[in-house]
Amino acid sequence: MDGCPPGIGQNPLAGVILDYFLPEAVDSIEAKLEILNNEGKVIRTYSSKKDTEFKSFPGGPPAPKVIPAAKGLNRFVWDFKGENLVDIPNAYVYGDYTGYKFAPGNYKARISYKDATSESGCAIVQDPNLKGISPSDWAAQQSLNKELVSRITEVHNSVNDMRKIKTQVVQYNEIYKDKPQYKELEDAGKSLIKKMDDWESKMVQTKQFNNQDVINFPSMLNAQYFELKGFLDQHDPRVPQSAKDRLADVDKQWADYKMYIKETIGKDIQKYNELYKASNVPALILKQEVIKP
Repeated sequence: MDGCPPGIGQNPLAGVILDYFLPEAVDSIEAKLEILNNEGKVIRTYSSKKDTEFKSFPGGPPAPKVIPAAKGLNRFVWDFKGENLVDIPNAYVYGDYTGYKFAPGNYKARISYKDATSESGCAIVQDPNLKGISPSDWAAQQSLNKELVSRITEVHNSVNDMRKIKTQVVQYNEIYKDKPQYKELEDAGKSLIKKMDDWESKMVQTKQFNNQDVINFPSMLNAQYFELKGFLDQHDPRVPQSAKDRLADVDKQWADYKMYIKETIGKDIQKYNELYKASNVPALILKQEVIKP
């Protein structure tokens, strides 16, 4: 283990160990490490620069890993995984935001700095203790893992988009408040906000803030996908039929929620926009009559 006293052995690092040489310490210019699959597609990207826009919160994704970029020899470990998943800001999720592990096979690591680029091949080897595993087993597992990441991304992007719309309506309603001429528009905004809140409450549990809250408040749709992802992302790729059946059940729920966006919330947004235009709302609404020209 890391941090062991001198003379005590350490466990090997979990992943593909990559050593690379830089002629100088990287400062303002970024050094970039990319992992490519056997088709030449980039499946993971690391940077020597810290993501200054990343904000940590309980139950959220880990901070993007930063590769060392000192002068001379550097070492970094690729953990076999793809990119971290899209999050919902400040929403606690009892699940693993890291990407799923890629299957055994041949990969490439590419380091880039200034105008110089260097590539090296590497391989992920199947656990020799696994018996009776076929390429089709890995293909099936990877396909389902990819689907799960896609579903979680889709759900989280939908929630984030709805939140942006809600923020606009909330701001407008604050402006329209106590102005009788815009009461119909304000009421339409309140109705739309309630529908978006009700929909979001089925996508993600916003009352969870720690592990204890997971017991007190039931997890919602996104957590069901996370649970399946954690169950399937194992070194044994054989996918039980129960997992496939469960994914089909959760997918049906998501299909119904997407239809609700289209048939209900989407139409209400359209009506709200039409009412907004018909109300001839000025670009700037002054609250104090005394400062109007």
